Amino acid sequence: MNGIGTNKIIKWVVTFTCFVVAQLAFANPNIQINDQINRTISNSINNNISKSVMKAGQFSEIGLSNNTIKDKEQIKQAQKRLSILGFNPGPVDGIMGIKTKKAIRGFQKSQGIKQDGVLTEGLLLKFQQ
Repeated sequence: MNGIGTNKIIKWVVTFTCFVVAQLAFANPNIQINDQINRTISNSINNNISKSVMKAGQFSEIGLSNNTIKDKEQIKQAQKRLSILGFNPGPVDGIMGIKTKKAIRGFQKSQGIKQDGVLTEGLLLKFQQ
């Protein structure tokens, strides 16, 4: 969890856990407090880790493929999305030309991820966010 503000996460989790315990203990002592706390902590940590991994462009670590896309229809889909996002991929023709690669690099730069101009399945999913 290096680099994602581990201390901030722990501080937030502890504060939130104390709040949840206090609220649940006074509201209804029969509620399964431990289950709620565990779900809350897990969801918070998983959310923070997922955001950090996506920002770093490490798609394979969360099950997204880094396989290069060569299918014309998927390239067209990427070109359309790049155009909507304000990056000029050139004509929407399904060809990975110079303009499309430049648009991909521009998008990658805007997201703070490695700028290689390669269209992968993970990057295609990132266009949709």
